[in-house]
Amino acid sequence: MNAFFAMTGRSTGFHPLPPPPVPTFDVSWLNGGLLAGAGDSLTRGVGSTFNANGYLPQIKVVLASLGCTVDIYNGGVDSATTGGINANATANIDPLYDPMRPCVYLYEGGGNDIYFGGDAAVASSITGNWTGLDDRVSGWRKILIVSPDRGIDPTIGPPVETPAGQDRTEYRTSLTAMRSGLVSGYATHAEAIVMLQDNPLLVCTDFSVCNNDEVHWRDNGYGYWAAASPIIPGAVTNVLAVLGSMTA
Repeated sequence: MNAFFAMTGRSTGFHPLPPPPVPTFDVSWLNGGLLAGAGDSLTRGVGSTFNANGYLPQIKVVLASLGCTVDIYNGGVDSATTGGINANATANIDPLYDPMRPCVYLYEGGGNDIYFGGDAAVASSITGNWTGLDDRVSGWRKILIVSPDRGIDPTIGPPVETPAGQDRTEYRTSLTAMRSGLVSGYATHAEAIVMLQDNPLLVCTDFSVCNNDEVHWRDNGYGYWAAASPIIPGAVTNVLAVLGSMTA
């Protein structure tokens, strides 16, 4: 708008749409609580600054900005399959449970089962998720994180295929089958689900958010895991949206 129209209050005919409303979340039930993440290198935050700025530290900062103080425990283990994730949770996460404060357990895994085992590992990767959720001591508020698509990391396996012999397309097809099984069956194992695969900002071939290995995310990519996403009514495409949908 030029100075003349600004002074007279007359319109130029251009009416920009108002910005979309910023969603508000009541996370007061979680204040003073614990967020414990179990998973593989994606939970650990590999690819972020010093491999230490994944979704867990970022969600802690976001919650603090909303007046909610939490402790976090990062149980992410590089290259871990579901069996290793569960063993680590049994040894290191279950002992942290405290009935005197809110304790939330966030589970992510299965991609490495398929990476190393191929399509034959799809079924066991799904049941491995259920075991990783079901084996927890009583009292945890459990959330399943369904990770977005990923590619083939040439630093681990051959450049054009996984150690199980799948090319990029075959691998992603197996991941899609795993995710479908997790989405359809999670309700008997977890209280809530984070459907990162539905977040359009998380594209593993977008190297502004994902590292060149198409597997691990940059700081802003893990930020989208934690909180940032398009405002989609009813969508639970990040951790904050799910925590905000839960009550004490």
